[in-house]
Amino acid sequence: MLRMPSLSLPRARPMDPASARIVTWLHQASTIARFTLLEGARTRLPWIAGVALLCLAMASLFVQHLAITESERFRLVFLGAACRLVMIALLCQHVAASMQREFQDHATELLLSLPLPRPAYYVGKLLGFIGLGLCLSFATALVLAIGAEPTRLVAWSALLALELTLMASVTLFCSVGTQHVVAAVSLSAAFYMLARSAGTLQFLAHSPLIEADGAFARAATVTLDVLLVVLPDLSRFARSSWLVDAQAPLGALRAAAVQSAIYLLLTASAGICDLKRRSF
Repeated sequence: MLRMPSLSLPRARPMDPASARIVTWLHQASTIARFTLLEGARTRLPWIAGVALLCLAMASLFVQHLAITESERFRLVFLGAACRLVMIALLCQHVAASMQREFQDHATELLLSLPLPRPAYYVGKLLGFIGLGLCLSFATALVLAIGAEPTRLVAWSALLALELTLMASVTLFCSVGTQHVVAAVSLSAAFYMLARSAGTLQFLAHSPLIEADGAFARAATVTLDVLLVVLPDLSRFARSSWLVDAQAPLGALRAAAVQSAIYLLLTASAGICDLKRRSF
């Protein structure tokens, strides 16, 4: 009787401990990010964003009829600026409220009592909120698709996504640091307004029409120069004029991506350090 030779499959090479820890860390962070996205989808955020975009679209039609000339251009500029401001406000409020709810319900304490590294938890929450920001930017692009040129709209939507990403990271850092909704939203709003207007304030401070002979005026000018170096220039992220006048240049996209990456790393590092030192 013939005996068939036994076929032995090659054994899988065991993974070294460092690689196994990295894979486990990435899996934990992705799980937190997925549940953060599910939480955002199951709250009132999609409905509020949809109703807000619909109301802004209807208001833009009313504004269009008020313009005497270039009514379509006026409508797109108004709609782009309004949608950008509303989407950023909704995302920042959702991030602060979500983190505050987890702190009050002791969900963060329960998760961190498990074998879950705090950096993985923080990065997972950040990735989830960034995903929500990308969804909001996509919804805004759909509203602006009627009337806007596709190439200009794609570039403007990419800049809006970067702006939402940056503000989500700043709000998450403020939420972990303050553990209070009003304080986190107020700090994020102050950061946004200052980063939006720093360039204009610096231009006014260096204007030859304004006298800057006093010590206070010189100190204010130096402070604005320092702030412009430290803060991101959000006035160059998603300009409404790039929807109607000209497409956003590649240099603006590159600069916005670099500034978003820098602030993402800074706020994530500071937020992880703050989370590590807290005792739950």
